[in-house]
Amino acid sequence: MRIFRELQSFKRQIVLTYTAGFFLLIGVFAAYLVQIESGYLYRDSYNEAAGLAGSLAASSASWVLADDLVGLQEVIRAFQSHPELRYAMVLSPSGRVLAHTDAAKVGLFVSDPQSLALIKAPPEKQTIADSASAIDIALPIVAGIRHIAWTRVALGRKRIIDNLRRMIVSSALFMLLAAALAFLSAWAIANRLGYRVGSLVQVLEEVQAGNFNARAGVAGASDEITKLANGLNRMLDALAQSEELRQHARALEIANRELESFSYSISHNLNVPLRAIDGYSRILQNEHADKLDDEGKRLLNVVRNNTVRMGNLIDDILRFTRTGRQGMKISEVRMEELARDALAEVKLATGASNLQADIGHLPSVRGDFSMLREVFKNLLSNAIKFSRLKQAPKIQIGGYIEGDEAIYFVKDNGIGFDMKYADNLFGVFQRLHGVEEFEGTGIGLAIVKRIAGRHGGRVWAESVLNDGTAIYFALPAGDAAAGEAVKNRGQSRALS
Repeated sequence: MRIFRELQSFKRQIVLTYTAGFFLLIGVFAAYLVQIESGYLYRDSYNEAAGLAGSLAASSASWVLADDLVGLQEVIRAFQSHPELRYAMVLSPSGRVLAHTDAAKVGLFVSDPQSLALIKAPPEKQTIADSASAIDIALPIVAGIRHIAWTRVALGRKRIIDNLRRMIVSSALFMLLAAALAFLSAWAIANRLGYRVGSLVQVLEEVQAGNFNARAGVAGASDEITKLANGLNRMLDALAQSEELRQHARALEIANRELESFSYSISHNLNVPLRAIDGYSRILQNEHADKLDDEGKRLLNVVRNNTVRMGNLIDDILRFTRTGRQGMKISEVRMEELARDALAEVKLATGASNLQADIGHLPSVRGDFSMLREVFKNLLSNAIKFSRLKQAPKIQIGGYIEGDEAIYFVKDNGIGFDMKYADNLFGVFQRLHGVEEFEGTGIGLAIVKRIAGRHGGRVWAESVLNDGTAIYFALPAGDAAAGEAVKNRGQSRALS
């Protein structure tokens, strides 16, 4: 399990999703091939039994007419060398055994239900039994237009079962080998790209925090990432030595945009193999569904569900990248009005009809309207999601001025979390709860942090396990909020 611990969350999701999708797709194909092959084998077995019954009928006709039971028994004995023969017999129309592979039954009258039904049936080919383990076929013996006897042949299907078992075992081994190769390939690619891009992002974040001594590692092939790392290091060297910090800060911003563009390109290109998996799965589902059993259809649905999940993950990566790339249109934003609109939209989207929401006074601020609306939508979506298990879910939205900051918060009475994990809360793809408990990709709060950072602000969280969470974000107050009365200044920032 060491590999999984070393993989970052983003890389682990890529590796597991692609490996599972590839494994399940191969499994569906293998099941389809086994089903087709089993159909061929069983049809061949049926035709072989029918052929033996026909041969027995042709060989027995003259002996039946001559009423020569000894000759009939010799004919039966010639068929006993067949490895899968269970029994063969010749019956008179009245049900008397004229010849049988078990000589002790010759001369007796049949009493089993299948034979009794056979002698009453019209003189034509009859399939007595056709199961996974045996095939039993009867043919009439006709002299001219007169029905004079029945032949009945039963063959076992042990060879078919053995062949199918070998084929299933071989398919399973092939699937495991293919999954292992897919995992290793995906892990190598994800680890190489994710680690190297992640190290560059970490360097940029350290520089943004004021550590101009941070440097990017340049080990590896001479590719675009290495060139970008070399360029970034040269730029940082110059930045550390130069007094013209503004000029070099602008160069750093350009490198950051190039890195984000490169990350955007990687995420965008992941859609290509994802569409291939979904496309082939759709072909199987639409054009070959009648050849798949229920398990095969279920596995195919699992493949398509995983591609949808991976598509959502990639869309969120692109959405996160766009928040750092799009231009900002700064204007005065009425935060209280914006919060009410965002709450109405999120309630409608989530169907949270029993939600009790309290919106207090929110001071206005200067910022990008669409970005700040995205902040409230993400915070409100999280609050509704993590409080929906409560009998009476409650959300509180408020804000106040403190010093030179306008501080806003969204509180809920949901499941909360242990504060020792608070540092991980705003990271990309960092989740404190499993996908089985709560949906999502772990990108929403990372977007909130990035938007607040682009406005020169900050974010933090306060929570009590099983007693709710409060997410705060602070923005520069500016002139728009300087003259407002601080109606909520005395409001406690602790959880209600």
